[in-house]
Amino acid sequence: MRPSDIGGTDPDVPTLNPCQLCGQPVSSHANVCPHCGQPTTAAPQPPATSQTPTQVTPPVSASVPEGAQAGSAPPPAQGYYPPAGYPTGAPATPTHTNGLAIVSLVLAILGFFLWIIGSIGAIITGHIALSQIKRSSPPQGGRGLAIAGLVIGYLFLIPGLLLLAIAIPVAVNQQSSADSAELESDLRNAAIAQESYWFVNDSYTTSVADLEAVGYSGGPVTIAKATTTSYYVQGTSGGDTYHYASETGLSEGSC
Repeated sequence: MRPSDIGGTDPDVPTLNPCQLCGQPVSSHANVCPHCGQPTTAAPQPPATSQTPTQVTPPVSASVPEGAQAGSAPPPAQGYYPPAGYPTGAPATPTHTNGLAIVSLVLAILGFFLWIIGSIGAIITGHIALSQIKRSSPPQGGRGLAIAGLVIGYLFLIPGLLLLAIAIPVAVNQQSSADSAELESDLRNAAIAQESYWFVNDSYTTSVADLEAVGYSGGPVTIAKATTTSYYVQGTSGGDTYHYASETGLSEGSC
């Protein structure tokens, strides 16, 4: 009896089915279409499951660690390493204090007594110390000391230079005035000596030695002219020239 007589199909007897790609007949025992190479084995279908309603679970909020604010980034997990170039750890601790920074502050304090000399020394050493600290490796300390020395040094130097700019011309002027006053005194003493010489000799002299013989002891003067009735005595000091004439007295300038 044939399988078709009992309403079934013998699985060992191949049947011809059209290829899904090219439509050519392909044996049911073949896994690949001999015409186009299309696989003939159908992919297994998932078993049918009963349709049941899916229960939606509400999201669970992550707990915020103690001390952290909501919305902030979570701490890195164990084994996290920052990217290259990212600063890590505390800055390097200075190994020692720069010596010139200490010298700068000491000279600045001595500026109370040394004035401009101490201030200039504090400024020079302070700038050198800051440059050395900036380029030092390992890092050096003393930046605050150097800055303090610079500030104090400039505070003393600037007013000191202003005072010198005022004091030097005043001192020079006073010295010039003192020299002029001394010259005027010498010319008056020479005139008194001339009068003393005339009282003894009835004439005036052209020799300073004769004036010294009668008591003149002033600075160097020149007797430009002397007669029995008149005389001219002159002198120069600090670029200024004065003269004393028997008729007119003391005047500025040469005879």
